[in-house]
Amino acid sequence: MSVNVKSLRRPTPTTLPQGGSVLNVSARRTPELVLAFVGAAGSGVTGVAKAFEKALSEKFGYTSNVVKVSDLIAPFGAALGKPIDASLSRAERIERLQDIGNSLRKNQSSDHLMKLCIERIAKWRVEKDGYHGGAGGLGAALPKRWVHIVDEIKHPDEARLLRDVYGDLF
Repeated sequence: MSVNVKSLRRPTPTTLPQGGSVLNVSARRTPELVLAFVGAAGSGVTGVAKAFEKALSEKFGYTSNVVKVSDLIAPFGAALGKPIDASLSRAERIERLQDIGNSLRKNQSSDHLMKLCIERIAKWRVEKDGYHGGAGGLGAALPKRWVHIVDEIKHPDEARLLRDVYGDLF
């Protein structure tokens, strides 16, 4: 089916209560970013995330907030009878974290770990006074030059949730 581009009507701006327009994209831009990395265990994803963090900080002036999913998984280990402790080898630690993460995805939801990441990002914003209304975090997020780096995602539903929540920031 062929469509004549000239025949398409241009949408008329919808007026917002604040007097702005939903078509006024420049008024809606924010310098905040959300990046998430994915890769197999031992593939160097953390190194890549650190390189992005450094480049965005040094070259573009971003303040970074790194959210390591493994740090969010580890506290669940003891409750699941799989504690994460210093006695584990690197390989055992990785395998145990994967088992715990898989259990959480199976028993909670496939995007449960990203819900924890989103909560961590929101708490970080509150700590940095990144919401209208101050540290109470009651208003919309303030446009700050921040990058939130999620190290790392493992399931397509995790990426979908980040896209649903952060839209084009992700």
